[in-house]
Amino acid sequence: MAFNDYESSVESGRPIALYRFTMGSTVWRYTSADEDLTVGGAVYKSAAISDDGVREAGDALGDMTVIDAPSSIGPAQVFMSSPPASTILVHRLALHEGVTVPVINYSGEILQVNYPRPGLSRISCQKMSATMRRNGLRIGYQRSCPYALYDSATCKVSKAAWAVVGVVQSVNGFTIASPAFDGFAPNYFSGGFIEWDHPIAGRRFLAIDSHAGQSFEMFGETTDLYPGLVVTAYPGCQRTLAACNAFGNVGNYGGFPAMPGQSPYDGNPVF
Repeated sequence: MAFNDYESSVESGRPIALYRFTMGSTVWRYTSADEDLTVGGAVYKSAAISDDGVREAGDALGDMTVIDAPSSIGPAQVFMSSPPASTILVHRLALHEGVTVPVINYSGEILQVNYPRPGLSRISCQKMSATMRRNGLRIGYQRSCPYALYDSATCKVSKAAWAVVGVVQSVNGFTIASPAFDGFAPNYFSGGFIEWDHPIAGRRFLAIDSHAGQSFEMFGETTDLYPGLVVTAYPGCQRTLAACNAFGNVGNYGGFPAMPGQSPYDGNPVF
């Protein structure tokens, strides 16, 4: 019997749900079955996991799917301290006992994870179709550059060329220090960020608020940072023509520095 035969059957159907979570190169697989299953050459681990169904309400909130699972599963652990820098994709596959080929009936991404009680995680997911209905960002007519620094499509500054690798020497509140960051001009790294490899959450990022000597004041929690951790720091950009020139990137500057200082909408009939 094929999947549809079991699905439409009154008595023969024995539904099994498979969940695949993907974050970059990391993939977690779980199943609602009472034992581990090997499907398509991949092992889905048995877990007390379920969801509230797939809906077509027509709006993002109504279409949201909530997955209840143990807080020990990989995606829940990643969100435990703070949301990851990378998107975690969710695929729900339907299967019946006796069928070898599953059917994908849900594709989305994790929006947030709550922990309503000890040992339980509640994973809220948004469908991929909802992300396609978001309004796109528009570039404004402005003096400052609107591009994201190191973006390969717009800014085009090579991130690797400006990387500074250092070993964290101390962590105190929102401040971290490393001798590798000394010797640079004050605020050289301000507005930039650091990145490092987290054993569970993968590649993580944290913004730099200010820089002085060998110390960074970070923009966010430093609970995942510790002495001895290897991090890579990148300088920030003030989005001005002078700052762009310091990167040797004036040809890709996205602002309009010669923009007139008078607005045509200030009420003056002669512009």
